[in-house]
Amino acid sequence: MLDRRREEHQVRNVLGNYIRFATGMQRVRRLGTVALEKRFHLQLDGVEIVGKIDRVNDVGDGQVEVVDYKTGAGKSMRWAYESYFGPELYDVQLALYYMACRFGFDDEGNPLGFKPRFLSLWYPKEWVWGSIREVIFSVGQSAGLKEYRERLLSDEDLERSRSTVMAAIAGIQAGRFEPAPRDLAGTCVSRYSNCPHSTICPYGGQPPE
Repeated sequence: MLDRRREEHQVRNVLGNYIRFATGMQRVRRLGTVALEKRFHLQLDGVEIVGKIDRVNDVGDGQVEVVDYKTGAGKSMRWAYESYFGPELYDVQLALYYMACRFGFDDEGNPLGFKPRFLSLWYPKEWVWGSIREVIFSVGQSAGLKEYRERLLSDEDLERSRSTVMAAIAGIQAGRFEPAPRDLAGTCVSRYSNCPHSTICPYGGQPPE
């Protein structure tokens, strides 16, 4: 539990970082905000998925940036890619947002009709390289940023993430909920607890950089 003074310090730090970021130089062109907390309905294989996208930015040419705010410690580009789009991905959040933009509907049944140019993770808790930590996945064409900020997604990356979503839906429909640990440090929730086995567990510890 955070004491009040420490909690206030963290809140001020996050707000200060975000204000500096929002009023400073942007690494990619952002022309304005299209939507905040945008609800979506997505039909996949007879299943309706309902969710919210934290932020949608206009980046010009009829395209948008989909932003997911993260309140915890930031991930390196390598770790984020492996989590969201890599060969052993396990987090389908950005994949669902991408699919919702392309094929989803709002609460009134109107197509969202967004064309994602960037799928971004923002970590306002961390200030690195003169900005909050940003992990930017580009779709279609690179923005020319440093490799620690941006990664261009391939068609294979997007298809892999879509297939993972569909496989998860099929597993839920079939009632399959077996654990599927990955042999990679940091993929076990024990790193957030006092598990007595965390020091020898191959899935515990800190994630790799």
